[in-house]
Amino acid sequence: MVCLSFLPHEIIQLIATHLSQDDIFTVCCVSRKLSKLFHPTLYGHVTLTSSRIFKQFSAAVTSTEGMTSQPWGHLTRSLVISIPGAIPHQHLDTIAFYCPFITALQFEDVRLQDTMISLAKHKWDNSLFKSTTNSNQPRPYSQAIQDLPIHDEITHHCEFLPLISLAFYEKLFQHHLHLTTLSIDIAFDHCLEADLPSFVRLLPKHLTDLTLDVRTHRLTFDVADLIQVRCPGLTSLSLAATDVVYASLSPEPNLTVNHVVKTFCLKSRDAPASLWFWLWYAGKKYGQQLQTLRIGTSQFHPAYYHHLVDQVIHPCASALAERHASTLQSLEMRNMGFMPEFWAYMHKHSDPTQPRLRHFAFSSSTGLNCNFGREPEASVCEAMLVFVRPCVEKLELGLWQTNDGFDLEGHLGQCRRLKSLKITRKRLHKALQVSYLIQGLPRLRSLTLASCSLVVSHSLLPSVHRLTSLILENVKIAFADLHGLLQHLGHLKIFTMTKSSIFHDDHLSISINKDQVPSVSLVFPSVDMSISVSDLAINFKIEYPEIRGTSYQLVLRDAHQCHGWTIIR
Repeated sequence: MVCLSFLPHEIIQLIATHLSQDDIFTVCCVSRKLSKLFHPTLYGHVTLTSSRIFKQFSAAVTSTEGMTSQPWGHLTRSLVISIPGAIPHQHLDTIAFYCPFITALQFEDVRLQDTMISLAKHKWDNSLFKSTTNSNQPRPYSQAIQDLPIHDEITHHCEFLPLISLAFYEKLFQHHLHLTTLSIDIAFDHCLEADLPSFVRLLPKHLTDLTLDVRTHRLTFDVADLIQVRCPGLTSLSLAATDVVYASLSPEPNLTVNHVVKTFCLKSRDAPASLWFWLWYAGKKYGQQLQTLRIGTSQFHPAYYHHLVDQVIHPCASALAERHASTLQSLEMRNMGFMPEFWAYMHKHSDPTQPRLRHFAFSSSTGLNCNFGREPEASVCEAMLVFVRPCVEKLELGLWQTNDGFDLEGHLGQCRRLKSLKITRKRLHKALQVSYLIQGLPRLRSLTLASCSLVVSHSLLPSVHRLTSLILENVKIAFADLHGLLQHLGHLKIFTMTKSSIFHDDHLSISINKDQVPSVSLVFPSVDMSISVSDLAINFKIEYPEIRGTSYQLVLRDAHQCHGWTIIR
C-alpha cells in the first residue's frame, strides 16, 4: 500500500480510469492517504443510478476538503443521472449549489416530466420548502418555482408544467455555466408553438455536445437551425422526436452551411417518411467536415414509400451523396437506406480512390422487399456491401430476411479490412456459414452473431485465427460445429453464449449409460479468457428409450478449471 500511495499522480489517475465507481470508493476507505489521492476521481465523474445513491451523493458533496475547505462537490466535472421516477427537488438544489464546475451533465433514461409534475404538485400545495432538512441551504430551483405567480385561470397543477419547466431549465443553466456536454429531454408536452424555441434560447452558448429529446414537440429545420445559432460551437448534435415534420422542398429552404458540426444524429419514434428530408438537410446544412451520421426510426411502413421515390427519395439521396458520399467515416441507418436509389447516388458520388467510411450499421425491423417488385432485396444488400467494403472496419447488419440465393458470406468476405462484425438475421431459412466468415476475414477480432442458425465447415477453417471475441445470442448450432470452431480460435479472450441452443447430430456417436445423463464438453484452447454462458438449451436428436431422465449436463473446460451445469428439461 505504501508503494501505491507513492506513485506519481499521473499513474494514480491512469489506474483510476480502469476502476469502477464502487472500486474507487473501496480504495478511498483503505487509508487517509489513498482517500486523498483517489477522492478527485471519485467525485470527478459520478453516475447516479438510484434515489438512494443520489441522496448519499447530495449529502457527501456538502462535506469539505481539509486542505482547501472547499466542498467535495467542487471536484465534480461529469454527472450522469439515471434513476427511475421523479428526482427529489431537494437533491437537485444541493447539486446546483455545491457542484458549480460540472462540464458534462447527462440525464439518461430519465423522464424529467415526472420531476416537473412533482414540482408542480409541491407548488400547488405550497410545500416546496416543507421537506428541507437544512433551512440555511440555498434552494435555487425551489425558490424560483415558489416565486412563480399562480394565475386565476389555472385550475390544476399540470397546467403549470411549461412554466415550471422553463423556470427549472433557466436555473439549471445559470448554476452550471461551464457545461459543454448536455443530454436532456423536454419535460413538458407540446402546448404552445413558442415553448420549444423558448427552451432553445436558454441553452448554454458554449455547448459542444448536445443530445436533446424534444418528445412530442414538432421538430423542424428551423428548430435545428435555432439550436446551432444558439450554440455555434457544437461539434455533435443528436436529436430525438416523435413528430418529425414532413418538410417541403419546393421551393428549397435556404440554409446557411455549418462548418463545425462533425456528428449529426436523428431518431424518430414514428415518422419514417419524414426522415428522408433530414438526409437532404444533412447534405445541404453541413460541410465536408461531417464525419458521423446516424438516422433512423423505430417503426417502418413500406406502404409510405411507393409514391415518394421521385418527389422525395431522389432529391434527398442526391443532396446527401453529393457532399458526403466520400467524406463520411461513420454511417448508421435504422429502417432507412433500403431504397436502391439511395445506394445508386452514394456509388455515383463516392471517390473509390479515397474511401473513408470506417463504420457502417444498418438494421431493418421488417424485410427489405419494400419496392413492390421493382428491385429484389438481395440487390439492395449487395449495393450496400459493395459501397462500404473498400475500407469498412466495423460493420453491423440487422437483416429481417434475405433471399436464400444471396451470398451474404461471400460479400462480407470481400470486406478485407473488417475488424468487428455483428450480424442479426430474423426469419432466416438458410444457416449462416461461419467458416466462410472466419476464412475470408483474417483481420477480424470481434464477431457477434444473433438470431440465426450457424454451420461450420471444418475443412475451410484456418489452423489458427486471431479472433479475440466471440458472442453468440439466440443462435442454434451443432455441438460438433461449436466444439470444432473453438479449437481454431487459439487467441480467443471473450466467449459469451446466451439464449442459444446446442444440438447433437443424429450420426454423432454417444455412449449410452442408463445410470448417467448424456453430457457434452466444450474445450477452450486459450489459457486466460472470460466465459459467460446463460439460458442455454441442449437438444439431443438421438432418442434414448432406456433413459427417462430430464437432465442433461454441459461441461466447459479451460486450462485452469472445469465448469459444469446441469440443464433441466
